[in-house]
Amino acid sequence: MFIVYWVLFWIAGLWVASAEIGQPIGIVAWIIAAGCSFLLALLLRQHDQRASFLLACLMAFAWGGARMRLVAEQQCLAPQICAFNDAARKVELHGQVVTEPDVRDKAVTLRVAVDTLTRRDSEHPEGIRETVAGMVLVRAARFPVIEYGSELVIVGKLQTPFESAEFSYKDLLAREGIFSTMFLPHIEVVAAGQGNPLLTAIFRFKRVAAATISRIIPAPQSGLLKAVMLGDRSDLPQGLQDDFRTAGLAHLIAISGFHVAILMMLTVKVAEAFLKPRQAILLTSAVLILYALLVGLRPSVIRAVLMGMAYLFASRELGQKNATTAVLALVALLMTLWNPLLLWNVGFQLSFAATLGIALFARPIDKWV
Repeated sequence: MFIVYWVLFWIAGLWVASAEIGQPIGIVAWIIAAGCSFLLALLLRQHDQRASFLLACLMAFAWGGARMRLVAEQQCLAPQICAFNDAARKVELHGQVVTEPDVRDKAVTLRVAVDTLTRRDSEHPEGIRETVAGMVLVRAARFPVIEYGSELVIVGKLQTPFESAEFSYKDLLAREGIFSTMFLPHIEVVAAGQGNPLLTAIFRFKRVAAATISRIIPAPQSGLLKAVMLGDRSDLPQGLQDDFRTAGLAHLIAISGFHVAILMMLTVKVAEAFLKPRQAILLTSAVLILYALLVGLRPSVIRAVLMGMAYLFASRELGQKNATTAVLALVALLMTLWNPLLLWNVGFQLSFAATLGIALFARPIDKWV
């Protein structure tokens, strides 16, 4: 259970470093605190195990604080594109589409990593070109088709995401590292296929699979199948989506642990019939990773894939089938280590809360019923 306590302190460190009370503390101070806690824990390990355990947890707390401060300080390494938000004049951006475009009926949403910005005014009609860093959420017309890895020149006005008393789109995007938006700008594709070759191949396969489903199955059944298998709800009528929510079945069309668990069990059963146990685990893990890339790296999908991989290893390699809480803690550590801002993602919170609830209460409730 040590890993569970360690992760709880790690999460507490992330939260404190992001709160007002922890923001004045620099990353160096957090690292020094972590190092001192580690050394003291080693010195006291043989003499006072409780004190050593507490110091190890304090080390996790300090490392969590250091990780969160690193995120904050990385945003200052280069001029951020959000500094040009809400300007009176349009700007010209150069960047690359770094995730799969979110295609809807009449529009497409692009996440563009920007590297240069050109601004023009009366004093500099030729333009001032600056090197910048940051991500922009671009809402563009449905056509022409823009694919993952496209290199773009975008001309439009940068805007700060809206926020109101009821909902803050600004905070939601900030957790993804996005602080600027553009609505219906002029877009020119200057190069294609500049992204990761593996992701390019996966997204190309997804498009072919979606087109094949649409060709052999009529709507709206084809839209439903693409949502369930590929995580693509672009052709699923909004009315049908609302019906699923009303019936309490929205989880069936949102890729999550349910779909990953089915894929994992089918794959491992087939693989074990032809391969050695360890080879079957490796093959199943590879299939889960590719599936996560195919349907989109949402927090619920990442959590389910990591949980599945950890469960396979714990149950088949270590023989520990009841280590769900420890496995869940390890997955939370890995995900927040990769992106600490996931801690404030509602989907991330609900996903872990639901899984933890099942792990803690499913068996007692089953016995009671």
